[in-house]
Amino acid sequence: MKHLDIEDTLQNEALRILRQLNPEDMDYNQWFGVGAALKGCGCAVKDWDDWSKLDPRRYHAGECERKWAGMRGTGIGALHALMRDMGVIDTGNELDWDDELLVGGVETPQLAKSHEESFLRLTGESKDETITQLGALFEEGELVCYVNRLTLRANGKYEPKDGGHYDRTCAQLIRDLEASSDIGGALGDYTPEAGALVHVNPVDGAGVGDKNVAVFRHALVECDEGDLQSQLEKILELKLPCTCVVFSGSRSIHAAVRVDAKDRGQYGERVQFLYDFCSKHGLKVDPVCKNPARMMRLAGVTRKGVRQKLIATHVGCSSWDEWHVWATGSVMPEIVNLGSIWHRLPPLAPEMIEGTLRVGHKLLVAGPSKAGKSFLLIQLAVAVAEGSAWLGKSCRQGKVLYINLEVDAASCMRRFEDVYGALGTPASNVRNIDVLNLRGHGMPLDKLVPVILGACEGTEYAMVIIDPIYKVITGDENSATDMAYFTAQLDVIADRMGCCVVYAHHHSKGKQGWKYSMDRMSGSGVFARDPDAILDMSPLVCGDDQAQQVQDLLVKKLVHSAMGKAGIDEEPDGFTTDAVEAWARQELPADDVGDFMARVHAITTDDEPPVAYRITYDLREFKAPHPTDVWFAHPVHVIDTEGVLSECRVDGEPGRPKLPKPADEQKSDPCEDIEFAFGLVAMGEPNVRIQDLADWLGVSVKTTQRRLDKDGRFERANGLAWLKVV
Repeated sequence: MKHLDIEDTLQNEALRILRQLNPEDMDYNQWFGVGAALKGCGCAVKDWDDWSKLDPRRYHAGECERKWAGMRGTGIGALHALMRDMGVIDTGNELDWDDELLVGGVETPQLAKSHEESFLRLTGESKDETITQLGALFEEGELVCYVNRLTLRANGKYEPKDGGHYDRTCAQLIRDLEASSDIGGALGDYTPEAGALVHVNPVDGAGVGDKNVAVFRHALVECDEGDLQSQLEKILELKLPCTCVVFSGSRSIHAAVRVDAKDRGQYGERVQFLYDFCSKHGLKVDPVCKNPARMMRLAGVTRKGVRQKLIATHVGCSSWDEWHVWATGSVMPEIVNLGSIWHRLPPLAPEMIEGTLRVGHKLLVAGPSKAGKSFLLIQLAVAVAEGSAWLGKSCRQGKVLYINLEVDAASCMRRFEDVYGALGTPASNVRNIDVLNLRGHGMPLDKLVPVILGACEGTEYAMVIIDPIYKVITGDENSATDMAYFTAQLDVIADRMGCCVVYAHHHSKGKQGWKYSMDRMSGSGVFARDPDAILDMSPLVCGDDQAQQVQDLLVKKLVHSAMGKAGIDEEPDGFTTDAVEAWARQELPADDVGDFMARVHAITTDDEPPVAYRITYDLREFKAPHPTDVWFAHPVHVIDTEGVLSECRVDGEPGRPKLPKPADEQKSDPCEDIEFAFGLVAMGEPNVRIQDLADWLGVSVKTTQRRLDKDGRFERANGLAWLKVV
C-alpha cells in the first residue's frame, strides 16, 4: 500500500498524462497550457522542459524557465481537457484502491471498493483537530453554535435534538477544550452514533436560524457522490478557497468555503455561483446546503466509532475575490516575448462571417427602435445554422444559442419559422439552433453568465446571440466604469465557450445622420469601443419614386422565388398586379395561385412601404466594406441589389433643412427655437438628453443649458430637460 501526499498524487497524475502527449502535435497555446497545468499540479519546470525537448524543431533552451517564472498555474483539469481536445485516449490511472492520501501530513481515509466497507479505520477523539477547526473558522470574540445532541428520526437520519449551544465565543471554547481531558468535558456529551456539528458562520447569540447569522463568511460544500479521493481531488483542483476540509466519518467530504459576503443577498448570489461552478466542473454539491446557518461536521469527535477527521485548513485560493477571478477566466495571461514566437506566430481565428467577424469575437448590431434588429439577429442565426449568407456575406456553419429575453417562447419560435419561410431557406439544419427563453427570468449579465455556462456544458456553440442586451445591462448605461464591467462579462462567455457573442443595442434619441456611426448608440462610449465589429442600421429618407421601386422589387423577388420552386423560366411581362396575376394563373399550379396573389396584394396595397436602412461597418480585424442598403420587409431584411436606395441619405445627414424661423427673429433671440427643437429631438418622449439637444442646435451643452433656463418653459436636472407642467 502506497502512502501518497495529495500534492504528490496530483504531480504523478500530471506526469502520467504528460507521457501520453506529444509537443510536436500542439500549437503554441496548447504547449503553454501544458506548462501552466504542470505548475498548478506542483510539478517542476524541469518536467516541462524535458518534455518540450521531444519537439527538437521548436525547442529553445531556457524558454521554459523564462515563462515559468511569471506563469499562473491551472490544474489537472486543464490536462484532461487537452487530452479530450486532441483525441488522446487515456491509458488508465496508476492509483490503487488501497492507496492512502496525505494532505498537509494528515492521513485521509483508506479508500474502499464500496460504501459497505468502512472508509476510515481511525478511532478515538482528537481535540487538537477540534481546536484547529474552530480557530480557523472563527475570530476569537465571535459566538460559535455547535450541536452535540442528535436524535434518530423516522426517516433513518439523525437530526439536531435541540437548537444547539451558542453561548460561548471561539476563544472560550478553545480554552475549555485545552483545559479538559476530552471533547465531551468541554462541549458536553455528544451522540456517539451521530457525531457532532458546528455552524460554518458565527451567530448573534439570539438563535440558530439564518436570521441569527452574524457574519456571512462561509458556505458549506458537501459532496455525497463519488469516492472520497475524487471528492477531495476535485475540491483541490477547483482551487476552492477552503478555510477547512473535514471528513464526515461516513461517505462525504465537507468544506467550509469562503464567500465573504456583505449581506444575505450577496451571500445567496455568491453561493449560487459557487454551486453552479462546482456542478459544471464535475463536483456534485448537495443543493440543500445553500443557507448561511448550515452546519458541517465537527472535527475530532467520533461517529459510529469513526473519527470526523480534519483533513486540511486554508487550502486553495486565499479569498473569494482571488478565486472568483480565477473561476471566471479573468486570470492575467502571460507576458509573451515576441522574438520567442516570431517564427511560429499563432494562427488567426477563422472567419465566422466573411470579412466581418472571426470565431471567438464579438459583434454589436446597433439601430433605432423598431428597426427589426431581433429579426436581423434571427436571420444571422439561420445563416450560421445552415452555413448560408447573411447580408450577402457567407457564414461558417455551426451551432447557435439564441437567448431570448423579450418575447414569450411561442412567439420566439414562430419568428424563426417566419424567417425561414420568408427567406425560402429549407430548414435542413434547424437542429443547429438552440433557444434559451428567459422572458420572466431577467437578471443582470454578471448573474446570467454562470447560468449560460452551466446550461451550455457539453455543447460546442459557434455563436451565442443575446437579444436584447438592455434586458441584462448591469449598472448605469452612461457610466464608463459600469459598462466596462458589463462588457467584460461578454468576454467571459466568448473566452470560456470559444464562440462568437452577438448582441444588439439601441440608438440614442433624435436624428442620427449628423453623427458618426459609432457615436449613435445610447449610453457610454464603451459600447462603441468594446466590440470587434459594429454594424449600424440608420433609417434612410426615401422619396415616392424610390418607395415605388422598392415595392416593385419586392414583387419581383416574390415572383422569382415562385419561379424557382415551380421550375419556371418565363417571367411576367411586367410587375404590376394585373400582369403578375395573369402570369400566375397561366404558369403556377392552380392550388398555389391564391396564396401567391395574397402575398402580392400584401405588398402592393400596403399604405406604409418597407422602411429602408443603410448598414455601415466599423471593424477591428478587417477593412470596412461599402455600406449595405436594405429594407425591412417583415420579417426579413432584404438587400438592395438594384441600387434603388443608393441616392437616399440617412435621416438627419448634413443637408437637412434648417430649423424654420421668421426672418425678423433670426438674430433677435436664439432661444426662440428651443421649444421647436425640443419637439423634434424628443420625438414624443417626455424628456431629452441636453447633449442631444445641443448637438441638434450646433452649440455647446452650456449654451443649451443657458438658453433653456432663459426660456423659462423648461426644467432640467441630471443631463435631462423637460417642459414644465403648467
